[in-house]
Amino acid sequence: YVRFSKYWSGAIRPQHHVMQVLTGKEEYVCKFLKDNLLSDAEDIYSPTYEREKKIHGQLVTVTGRLFPGYIFIRSEKVLDLYGRLEKAKNQGFLLTLTSLLRSEYYFVPMSVAEERSFEYLFSGRHHLDMSRGVITGEKLRIVSGPFAGKEKDIIHIDRHKRTATLRVHMLGRDMDVVVGLEVISKE
Repeated sequence: YVRFSKYWSGAIRPQHHVMQVLTGKEEYVCKFLKDNLLSDAEDIYSPTYEREKKIHGQLVTVTGRLFPGYIFIRSEKVLDLYGRLEKAKNQGFLLTLTSLLRSEYYFVPMSVAEERSFEYLFSGRHHLDMSRGVITGEKLRIVSGPFAGKEKDIIHIDRHKRTATLRVHMLGRDMDVVVGLEVISKE
């Protein structure tokens, strides 16, 4: 017996659902599901971000997982999707699958506001480019990249690692995620 969450409006529209998997297996699970279980109308991804890192004295652009251990599926037919996922899990095809995130008996899709935030940040690419900013006194101003105008959401800057910790609201709670940020000058 399955009930929908309070976010479900009754309208049939694609919604993002979050699935927890073993950390490090995100790409494997996405490829497996895309090749074997998902329809062409469904989208699956594990968001990534880029940052610069010094390796052997050279600055190199590296890519990391924005939400390690989580993948996102956009689907109109969540009950059908859940049935297909459970069948694959029960047959042992997908040992790394944990579950669609839910609260007790409720499926928990991302809210419309959370989906809009995602669409704004990712611009349909599921990847965050590195942002660049300037610090004037105590104030950070992002001059380029996906966090321009979102300085208030940045709670910590690590200039040596060229990262920033960003607080995002997802699935009814605040989460801290690490993103790429190069501070190009400090005045």
